[in-house]
Amino acid sequence: MAVGSKESEPVRKPEGHPAPPPPPPPPLPTSANAKAGPGMLPPPPPPPPGGPNQRKPRRSSLVIETYQKFLRERSGVTVARGKTATAASQQSDAGFAGVRSELESKSTYVKKVQEDISQFGLMIESLSSQITSFNPGHISEIMDFLQQLDERLGLLSDEHAVLKAFPHWPEGRVEAFREACARFAELSALLRQIKEIGFRRGDSVVERAQHIVRVFDKVQPVVEAAERKKDSEDKKWRAAGIPFDWSVIKEIKSNAESLAVRILELSVQQHEGLGDSVRSNPAFAQRLVKESEQILEVAFRFAFRVHQFSGGLSANAESMFLDVRRRMNEPFVIETTQGPEVVVSPDTCANPIKPTNDPSPQITTRKRKDQKRCQSRTHNANESVEL
Repeated sequence: MAVGSKESEPVRKPEGHPAPPPPPPPPLPTSANAKAGPGMLPPPPPPPPGGPNQRKPRRSSLVIETYQKFLRERSGVTVARGKTATAASQQSDAGFAGVRSELESKSTYVKKVQEDISQFGLMIESLSSQITSFNPGHISEIMDFLQQLDERLGLLSDEHAVLKAFPHWPEGRVEAFREACARFAELSALLRQIKEIGFRRGDSVVERAQHIVRVFDKVQPVVEAAERKKDSEDKKWRAAGIPFDWSVIKEIKSNAESLAVRILELSVQQHEGLGDSVRSNPAFAQRLVKESEQILEVAFRFAFRVHQFSGGLSANAESMFLDVRRRMNEPFVIETTQGPEVVVSPDTCANPIKPTNDPSPQITTRKRKDQKRCQSRTHNANESVEL
């Protein structure tokens, strides 16, 4: 056949050897293949539109069954032929009960409790009936009854453990008895503390005033807390047949006024005796006046606290309260050989003296001079009275 013709002779295959496999097809001419370079595989196909997280969730019975099986295994319940069996838990409970029984049989504490149950059983049953039928007329009767009851229960090795064996024991009423008696004892102690307040011999006016304020600081929060709980506690105690005497709070408030009267009296006495103190110690005149002014202010503020706490003051206490306020506004004047003289404490510069209705021209003139002296004087603070 002529050269250049399209047809050619077929290639003869060697006999006895199979033909080699055809070569793989060349990669498709894409832009990704071009970037990857020769011999690199093409990238995987893109994910379907929406992404893998966009698949709509659905309930799986396999998930539910797997979780239920987990719960059954955790609780020790196995399902067999439609019946639930708790073989593991039953064996555990039986083993624990056996260990507990063995320990209790060897425990001296448990033996003592069992002995008390058998020995004092009749006494406890008798006390139960007495507590249930007890009908007191005053809280003091309950306190006496509770004292005798506690003496008898004190014979038990463990009151709580022994009384658990008696289902008819009136535990709720006994606890109400104790709560009411504790409240009444607390308030009664505060009342005695107010009534029997005393001072040590040699105490100064400042120390006595401090003691009065400290006593009241202890009384006030307890009484106010009892008043806040009064309605709920009274309802509870009445249901238990307890006639609580709330008049003790009124008595405390009434006696609290005596504390106000005493501290007002102390401040007035201090102020009235200030002239002799200043004349005998002229070098400490300003400090003595300042101390007196502070005691007057402390007494004035304390009397107002008592007024708010007690719901008012008597006519006598109110008169003393106003007198102290008048003394706080007036300057302290002493008689000297040269005539009346105003003694000013260092703090008076911050609070200038206000004019009064006193017609004495000498005192008025000295007030004006003293105010001018305060305006031009710089001073150091002296000792202060802390109450």
